[in-house]
Amino acid sequence: MPSGMRGVGKIRRIMRRLEVEVQREYAQGSREIADDMLATMRELTPRRDHGGKHARDALSARITNRGMTIRVGLLTPARRRRHFYFRILDQGRKPIPERNIPAMQPLNILSRTFNKHLDDALERNARNLQRALVRTARGE
Repeated sequence: MPSGMRGVGKIRRIMRRLEVEVQREYAQGSREIADDMLATMRELTPRRDHGGKHARDALSARITNRGMTIRVGLLTPARRRRHFYFRILDQGRKPIPERNIPAMQPLNILSRTFNKHLDDALERNARNLQRALVRTARGE
């Protein structure tokens, strides 16, 4: 699936050539961004009082080894099946009159989280990449 951002392939090629230690440092910066996004997503997800496990507890964040890809949300198929209600909370639902089920307005949890953190994440990523490139250029 295309990224939608220009220059991502070039950055990935540069990251492949960096030292392992520098890649780990960059990945640590990506981990901080992912943790911030995860915390916001958990804040925006309401708790259902049904006594079972809640979707907000199943939310998780993963980053790749190089830190170039961040994934946040219900990441495994099992978690998506178990917490299918998260999708209803996020995207809303139409009314079903035959079953007496009312419409539910979408909470837009995913889009609100990404919109809130987009500028900060891009800035922090650029800063982390610049720091990694400078460190590599110095030979550290």
